[in-house]
Amino acid sequence: MPSNQWSYEVYYQVAMNRLEAQLNEIEAIDRKVAMLLSFASAIVTIFFTAGLYTLKPTDLHLSVLIPVSILSGLAIVIYIALVVFSLIAYHVRNWSLRPDLQTLKLNSSSYSEESMRIWVADQCILSMQVNEPRIRSKATAARKAVWLLGLETSIFALIFLILLCSC
Repeated sequence: MPSNQWSYEVYYQVAMNRLEAQLNEIEAIDRKVAMLLSFASAIVTIFFTAGLYTLKPTDLHLSVLIPVSILSGLAIVIYIALVVFSLIAYHVRNWSLRPDLQTLKLNSSSYSEESMRIWVADQCILSMQVNEPRIRSKATAARKAVWLLGLETSIFALIFLILLCSC
């Protein structure tokens, strides 16, 4: 195999592998956001269900009820923001998956195998360049949701400690 043919093959393989890795990264972010949103929803559900069934406002002194109410309201606002950022992360779609199959079919009848591999690799690189800012946007929204989950969890822990200390 001539050295230039070998280099075309390497170029093709690297481009294909990198595009595949990029698509796997997108899928991993989506899985993490789904898990994060499920976990955040479970925390909110458990906390408020337990609170509704075990505590009555008349059982708490005003000095406990006011901060618990404020923190609970804040936790709900944070949860809503977490849902919004999760949806933003999910909303980033329409990934570039070049080469276009119709163009690939047309080019395959007129290009040599070597030229086809170079063209396909070039198309993969174009896709990666188009996808990169979208992935960054998706990852940024996911990071914000993760940060909000930590904040939400901390607030619920603080409420729990306030209630525990008031008993």
